[in-house]
Amino acid sequence: MPRWGFLASLFLPIWVIVPARVLAQPVASVPVAATVPTTWPATVPAAQVEALITQLSADDWHQRQKAEDQLVELGETAKPFIQRLGSQVHDDEIRVRCAAALARIDKEIAEGPTYITLHFKDAGPKEIFAELARQAHTEIKEWPEGLWNGPRKMMGNVAKVSVDIDRQPFWAAVAEVCEKTGTHLQQISNDGVWSVMLGQSDMSGPRCQSGQFMFVAEGATRSREMRYAPVSERNSDSLSINIFVDPKAHLAGWCYDPDISEATDDKGNSMGTHTSNNGFSMQRMGMITINVPMSYPNDGYTKLAKLRGKLQVMVATKTEVVEIPDMEKAVGTSTPATGCSLAFTNVKIAGRSIKYSMTIKRAGMLQEQWQNMFNHLQNARLIDAKGRVVWSGGGGGSMSDTEVTTSVDGNTGEAIVAPVKLVWELAIETQERAIPFEFTDLPLPKP
Repeated sequence: MPRWGFLASLFLPIWVIVPARVLAQPVASVPVAATVPTTWPATVPAAQVEALITQLSADDWHQRQKAEDQLVELGETAKPFIQRLGSQVHDDEIRVRCAAALARIDKEIAEGPTYITLHFKDAGPKEIFAELARQAHTEIKEWPEGLWNGPRKMMGNVAKVSVDIDRQPFWAAVAEVCEKTGTHLQQISNDGVWSVMLGQSDMSGPRCQSGQFMFVAEGATRSREMRYAPVSERNSDSLSINIFVDPKAHLAGWCYDPDISEATDDKGNSMGTHTSNNGFSMQRMGMITINVPMSYPNDGYTKLAKLRGKLQVMVATKTEVVEIPDMEKAVGTSTPATGCSLAFTNVKIAGRSIKYSMTIKRAGMLQEQWQNMFNHLQNARLIDAKGRVVWSGGGGGSMSDTEVTTSVDGNTGEAIVAPVKLVWELAIETQERAIPFEFTDLPLPKP
């Protein structure tokens, strides 16, 4: 079997360039995965890839499968080599496995986490968080403004730190950086943007990474209630879990009620199974909290030995961004979007106050998506001339099968500088996924 030589220069990250948005017009719909590539800045050794490709036609099936798995683990950076070989080689086994590896890599890019690599020695938190955000193609603000450049007392005990992280999922990297800097990330508003601030991280508990979601066990509760008339006893035992969503996941909805297939204590007794019977909460969020219902047996347990379950989520596989650059000038005009159109009926901006009314007309949108229009409006942001988000989310209103009317009457902390731009991300294709999670040896309240 010949060995294949490749140029090391081909091992460069593949970046997808997203066209600039066209103001006042909906941006052409594109698959979400194509717009947010997984980041891995490290260089792949050419000799390693060459050796793995050679092993794709080994006599031992296990060796062939192992080589394919290892190529997949190399990720997006290895794609040019696999594609080149697949188009040139005549060995059927190699061609089939190349195609399989490429398909698995594409699936990992679409459904897997964003990987982060950070190497800093005696660096300030501002520099580290800036690089973390750059690699994840996301925004991380500081709160309060001037956190890093303000008076020393504002920074608390945050000093320069050293960080060595190699290809770790985004939230695992965030957890390590936050622990070292005495900070945490929090979404102050519902515009989907994270802010870094001083204080203990919510990610310090036991963790479970599952694709684009990091599950963090927050705490367990044991509650008993006795009723006297009629005599009855009931419990509401539960385990609280925070779930952090990868920046590229485009979460469109989730089910508060998880499916639990196994929950056993350290005595080997079941703490109950559970099947979800709730629908989806349709709103894009960066972190959600679920409560796992359990029933603690009185057997002298000390911990939850194993918990296994699945969380049903809805992710947007295709989105459309509608931008209107000047809301006041757009009054009386209609802007089309996939399956609907929107128009402002009035807009008034004065000082720190912003008021507007908007009508959305249905134009071919599926009924299920249309029923969630008010939730889709939670992804709308109003941005003033200084680039500040002065309002996010929708407002009150009414809805019929063909039309939604909504209005906002709000105030901001600072004077609004016109013109104010509307940016609305609309999920036009979604996919339901079951995200598995598992925890072991979690301490529980005493019996």
